[in-house]
Amino acid sequence: MSQAARKPTAQFVNIPCQIQPGPFPGEYLVNITIGDQIVSGFVRENVLTFSDPITRLGSGFVRGNIVNQTEKETTVQLPPGSYFTTANGITSVSSEWAKSNFQPLSA
Repeated sequence: MSQAARKPTAQFVNIPCQIQPGPFPGEYLVNITIGDQIVSGFVRENVLTFSDPITRLGSGFVRGNIVNQTEKETTVQLPPGSYFTTANGITSVSSEWAKSNFQPLSA
């Protein structure tokens, strides 16, 4: 693999999102805004961190896994769920956006 691209091993991050109730108990609709792109889908409660643990709505974080990273682009695998705007829960963001917005999770 070239030095320009590196594949981290299980680099889990929290990704900022907006959280709304989903259609089933324990399921939530998340909207991740990346510039003018929005990634939306339903995920289980156990992959979310709620900014307001009482209402469990509004801003929060969804867990993701960085699967590839270059100087310009970071590819992240979102947790299992049903996504409307991305295939298989995989999306790419600019590495600059990832640096500014992803919060690393400790193992």
